Amino acid sequence: MKQLGSFSDMPIRSAQTADLDAMMALTQDAFGDSAWSRRLMAEVLEAAIERPEQQLARIWEDPCGLAAPPPHPNPDRIAGYLIAQVIGRDAEIQSIAVWPGRQRQGVGTALLHDFMERARRKAWDRIFLEVRAGNEAAQKFYLRQGFEHYGRRPHYYHSPTEDACLMRMRAR
Repeated sequence: MKQLGSFSDMPIRSAQTADLDAMMALTQDAFGDSAWSRRLMAEVLEAAIERPEQQLARIWEDPCGLAAPPPHPNPDRIAGYLIAQVIGRDAEIQSIAVWPGRQRQGVGTALLHDFMERARRKAWDRIFLEVRAGNEAAQKFYLRQGFEHYGRRPHYYHSPTEDACLMRMRAR
């Protein structure tokens, strides 16, 4: 598949409760046994709708409808999502997931840039995230976007147990 257009062309929007099934299918596909529970995802979506200044859930819609392989439900044609929490003047990216059919096409980058632009407009200071120590592709992606390593949390992830690499960047 070819690269997507410019970031300003991306159909990124706030997630709604109607997106829960599609987001859960993507979450299960992306994270397997370590995926968030349906209850937790529902709570995050509710918080993002009720308190958007504290919790964000952003979705990239897939206009071609090719992102999710059957039999996964993808009624809103979701290609990927980003979930983050705002704590004071800092933000933490809690999850980014992109369907395999849309990986390496700019979806994750577009979601991240959408979030970083929001961070700049809101004058947040820093953005933090954790990534599995063994996920070198994700670490390289975040390094290319301007993040830096600043620490490690032993045994942070489960299923399987793995350290978390702590990463951060200045939002401004």
